[in-house]
Amino acid sequence: LWASAAAAAPSSIEQSLASAGLGPLDPLDAKVEKALRLLNETDYLGPDPAGPLPAPFDQKYHLDSLRTPEEILSQKSGGYCASRALAFAAMLTRAGVPETDLRIVAAVNDADL
Repeated sequence: LWASAAAAAPSSIEQSLASAGLGPLDPLDAKVEKALRLLNETDYLGPDPAGPLPAPFDQKYHLDSLRTPEEILSQKSGGYCASRALAFAAMLTRAGVPETDLRIVAAVNDADL
């Protein structure tokens, strides 16, 4: 019974969609607006964790480069803008935007590197 209940639990991406009030029937501009509002205005990914993180997450860049969008949304722990971009793309994809219509262009501007 526990395994089936765990399997039925919504993913962190689905939870973020619910938090944003984002549905598959929303027009594209509404999907974009709702996802951006959740990630940027409500600070859904939260402030940076207090104190040093254990390796390999002792550098904020690793929070972006070593986690999946599912992990980023479930841990709700920052990083740089790539964490938000990955979460944003995952949310839009789950809300019905074709992957071929999304592209993340990465750049690095990090003193840690």
